[in-house]
Amino acid sequence: MRATEEDVLVLLGDVIFSENCVSTMLHNVTKNVFNIYGRKYASSITGGKWGELFALYIPQHFKESFSSAVNAVEQLYTTKEINRFSGWEVISYIYSNKSLEDLKRVFNNRLYPDNFIEIDDETEDFDYPEDYDNYLNLLKND
Repeated sequence: MRATEEDVLVLLGDVIFSENCVSTMLHNVTKNVFNIYGRKYASSITGGKWGELFALYIPQHFKESFSSAVNAVEQLYTTKEINRFSGWEVISYIYSNKSLEDLKRVFNNRLYPDNFIEIDDETEDFDYPEDYDNYLNLLKND
């Protein structure tokens, strides 16, 4: 299958993308399945301390499911049933059985479904000023 004009590739705004990462994303959108691009754990390359989300590919046929998951997680956050509202929580919601207990278990244990595409290269997410400073130091040392 081919990507369509109605498909969406969401690039997270606090990320610097390597050429390899962009190539990996573009190669995988042709499969027409919901994909998650990120890093599961700390990076051996950038020194990033934890897993990160870089981008999501949402094919046309999955848009409604994704939107419903975002709305459900927003509601859980608004009612203070969960204490974060981020991409990890939305993904966890999609892959849980939707009960609050299972959802919290999934949040805490982070599931990595088959459509999680691991990228551990120079791509990095900047959550804090020190993340950016560390990245600049990495570039100086290359």
